Amino acid sequence: MITIPVDLELERPLREVEWEGPEIGPYHILSMGEVPDNVIPLAPVAQMMDLHLLINALYEKLGRQAERQKTILGITAGGDGDAVRIRDAKDGDIIRMDSPDRAKEYSFGGVDNVTLAFAIQCKDLFSYLAGNLDALGGLSPMAETLGQDQLIAANASKQIMYMQDVTVHFSKQVIRSLAWYLFTDPLIDLPLIKRVPDTDIEIPVRFSAEEIEGDFLDYNFEIEAYSLQDRTPQQRLQTIYQLFTQFIIPIYPYLSEQGIGINFEALLKKIGQYSIMPELNEFLVYQQPMMPEREAVGSPPRKSPITSRTYTRVNRSAGTVMGNDYALSQLLMGGGVNEDQMKAILGGVS
Repeated sequence: MITIPVDLELERPLREVEWEGPEIGPYHILSMGEVPDNVIPLAPVAQMMDLHLLINALYEKLGRQAERQKTILGITAGGDGDAVRIRDAKDGDIIRMDSPDRAKEYSFGGVDNVTLAFAIQCKDLFSYLAGNLDALGGLSPMAETLGQDQLIAANASKQIMYMQDVTVHFSKQVIRSLAWYLFTDPLIDLPLIKRVPDTDIEIPVRFSAEEIEGDFLDYNFEIEAYSLQDRTPQQRLQTIYQLFTQFIIPIYPYLSEQGIGINFEALLKKIGQYSIMPELNEFLVYQQPMMPEREAVGSPPRKSPITSRTYTRVNRSAGTVMGNDYALSQLLMGGGVNEDQMKAILGGVS
């Protein structure tokens, strides 16, 4: 370990000692973006901070413009009576106007179209740099078809999966270093329980410096830190559903041939637990199963459980967020948009 000053230039370090500890070193850095030749990593949000401040400044400016916007009624000499009647009239009223040409409505201020279009483009660019926030949050369709939308959502999740893997790897390094300190601590003395596999036998043991044999590097073990990813009851229920529908049910005939059945009582109790519906068990009566009766000779055959279905697939494309924002920006800056883009901007109303 070498200690050097920050502001002073010396020919040799201030301190140099041999490191005695875990092989990875004394420091553990959780980095989502490494910078070459730098110890301090770059946080992902640092790359988007300037754009974040710009978007906030633009929308604050647009808000001030909207607050300054006002509409007034201007009249020329001799139109005072018309002005009073127009001011006091309600929507849909019929009033007398002596000189309609002398009264005219004027509008001042308001949101600037070019600034609004630029703010919309900056918002889309921020979502792009952040890894497609609309796809990650499931806020809107990102493609015109379901298959393309699923591909985009899967690729957008890669960044989150990468961050999860980095965090798990960092946690494994920290836990491994803690294990090294426990192994090499001369005063360690922990009461533990050793369980014999496939039995109910438990043997009390003590983990102490006198009982430890060998060196830490003699033991080859791997640390699994996946318990860091908490799973909600809804996620567990979804996992059970996918497991039964996609795996167990299709191969259930083969499982039955090997004597493997399904404990529906335990399954329904878990469904009630994970769906936060304990009253589900009150609706069901668990009793001994009834033996199936043999079919009488000459009885009509039962209806076949196999039925035929016809599926019709209809593709209905929907406008994407970035496509709608682009069309709106073109419209605000005086450009032309086609009929489909106009429907998307108006929410499907032509």
